[in-house]
Amino acid sequence: MKKRIFCICISAALIFFVSGCQKQNNGEKSISNIKQSSSKDSNVNNTSDTTTITSNSKENENYSLQKYISQSDKIQLAGKVNSNIDIHMELKKTDKSKFNDLSERYYDSNMSMQGDNVVARYEGTYYYDKYMKNIRVEAQAYANGYVNIFEFNDNNQVSGSFGGFIFQDKILKGMWNNNNIPKYSFYLIKSDVESNGIDLSLDTNRIGSYSRVGSVSKNSTTLVIYSVSDDKIKFHISGYSEPNMGNVGGVAAYTNSSKNTAEFYDKETNLKITFEFDGKSVKVVGNDALSQFAGAHVIMSGTFVK
Repeated sequence: MKKRIFCICISAALIFFVSGCQKQNNGEKSISNIKQSSSKDSNVNNTSDTTTITSNSKENENYSLQKYISQSDKIQLAGKVNSNIDIHMELKKTDKSKFNDLSERYYDSNMSMQGDNVVARYEGTYYYDKYMKNIRVEAQAYANGYVNIFEFNDNNQVSGSFGGFIFQDKILKGMWNNNNIPKYSFYLIKSDVESNGIDLSLDTNRIGSYSRVGSVSKNSTTLVIYSVSDDKIKFHISGYSEPNMGNVGGVAAYTNSSKNTAEFYDKETNLKITFEFDGKSVKVVGNDALSQFAGAHVIMSGTFVK
């Protein structure tokens, strides 16, 4: 009899233990569940089927980021903004010939890419790990290696953008821009690849806003260098001479190993612009075709100081 009672007690204890474990597991939300909840609470459209991007698995460090982006329908990236803010991003390829909510005007400084073509477009979301809220994004990759990623607020207005180059086919590095002004450096890599051994830094010394020497309130010109790579710069020049304006932008390639000169050329318009760097100043010289991009009395060349 005692043996039978003992067996019954042991069985009851086991049932209680298993039941308790199940309740505990049901009470713990996964990161995916937390993210789905925050996404439902927001007004931002989630264009992704997968709500989280994990970075637990490892992959060979010799992976090709360019190949991954160009051949994958779903792109999962992870990285940091300003070296200390963790972000995750998921993009999907789209067949759209253009984004209706993004202007294709050449004079929009953050989107201008005179002299090169869009080779792929993407839609998706990204989130800051600290807040776990999806932010809608649209992205464009160009033949010259530049990638622009535009983010939208709850009112579907552009609220910022990422722009940068792919370095050594391993990492996308550049600047996060706000109001067309470079603010913070960022990097993104494939989410399941370890960052060990990859150079995460970005030389930001040349990035920023330059003002033309001799500019006055009614006749001024600004040069902005948005991002750099090992062999290129992304630039935009905007001029003003009341009431006329001028704008042009694109990617210029360094012409020597010292990186003190760079050249931009657009075959379609025959536009050529050269940049000569000297410390915090840069001399900009354009051929006659540069006048096509400026109104009367607008000066688009000269010496610019950071």
